[in-house]
Amino acid sequence: MNAIAPDNLPLLALAATFVLTACGCVAAGLAFARRHRALAEALTVQGQRIDGLERDLGAILTCSRRIGDRLADSERARAALQKQLDRLRHHAQGGDEHLAVEHAMKLLAGGLPLEEVVRVCELSEGEAEILQSLARFRAAA
Repeated sequence: MNAIAPDNLPLLALAATFVLTACGCVAAGLAFARRHRALAEALTVQGQRIDGLERDLGAILTCSRRIGDRLADSERARAALQKQLDRLRHHAQGGDEHLAVEHAMKLLAGGLPLEEVVRVCELSEGEAEILQSLARFRAAA
């Protein structure tokens, strides 16, 4: 049997320490690689989620802008109709004409056809159309 010489014991201990250290480094490297791979996968998933959220946000902003534009257009049209109605009321100056405009608004709001409103209230077709548009905007508001 080969006996280990006492002179070789420190060298043998050093070799054993080196082997154990190497095994520990390999194990730590494998654990690091697994953790790195898991973090890379999580980062990829998170990046995909962020991309989806960015697309959704872009769609919401586009929709919001369109709604804002439509709302502004409606407000401008309502203001123009209100201005025309005010002119009609100012033009009427007499009580009967003012009452005719108010009566026409009520008839239009009640669903009476435009031709009937023109005939009953003695308004021009253009005046009745303006009042009809205003009645629609008031009903929508």
